[in-house]
Amino acid sequence: RPVELPLLLGSCTPTATDAGSSAPGREDAEVFEVPLDTRKAARQFEAALRAYQAARFAEARDAAAAVLEARPDDKAAVRLREQAMRFIGEQDDEVVGLSEEDLREWTGVEYMAKK
Repeated sequence: RPVELPLLLGSCTPTATDAGSSAPGREDAEVFEVPLDTRKAARQFEAALRAYQAARFAEARDAAAAVLEARPDDKAAVRLREQAMRFIGEQDDEVVGLSEEDLREWTGVEYMAKK
C-alpha cells in the first residue's frame, strides 16, 4: 500500500500541531513530519513497485536501484530489484521466464509456498 504523506505516526522529527489536527481517529497520537529523503525514497520505491506490478521489469530494477543509492540497506528495495532482475533478458526490454499468457495475467503478486 502506498505510503500516506506527508504525515505518518512514528519516530521521525516531531512537528507542532494544533489540537484536532492529529491523525484521523488518533487524536491522542503525536504527529511527525517525515524527512524529505524518506519521502523521496518512498516515492521511488512506490514507482519501482508500480513498474514491477505492470511487468516493466527494467524500469522496476532501475527505480529500486535509485532507492538503494540513498539507502543501501533497504531490504524491500533489494528484494524488489532481485525479483525484477529475474525477468530481464540480455536486452532491457526483453522479458524472460514468463509466457505471453503469464504476462497477460501478471499482477506482480507472489505467494509463499513454504516458510
